[in-house]
Amino acid sequence: MSLKFLTAFLFLALALFLQSFFGAVSGIWIDFALAALVASAFSIGFLELLILVLCSLFVLNFQPALSPELLVFAALPFAAWFLHRAKLLPFEPPLVNAIALALALAVFYAIFGAHLVLAAPQLFLFDLAGSLAAGIVIFRGLESMQ
Repeated sequence: MSLKFLTAFLFLALALFLQSFFGAVSGIWIDFALAALVASAFSIGFLELLILVLCSLFVLNFQPALSPELLVFAALPFAAWFLHRAKLLPFEPPLVNAIALALALAVFYAIFGAHLVLAAPQLFLFDLAGSLAAGIVIFRGLESMQ
């Protein structure tokens, strides 16, 4: 187990706590966990990412059945991992991380929350800004460990 994986795990634990706390207090949910997973996908291996995704699914939904939303949530970090490993975007890694996170949120909202984006676009933009800020901080934190 590498130090980078342990750091990614701690970032994910903090993101899950902040997502639950901030959502419960303000009623506005920012996808800090998705930001942590997408940012971690750029720094850790496939199996380590799988462990992080499974841990986040357990914390977000401790029921025996997974919902379609959680299945898409679990697939998005692996799409970012593939996007990074295949080098499909010819930009610097911090920019690719931000693009991957923005695409992940856009896909998630397009599938499950298009009506929310149309009814209250400011909530989507707030979620996007908060998730991008968290994703950039986590990405920089993990990148500095190389």
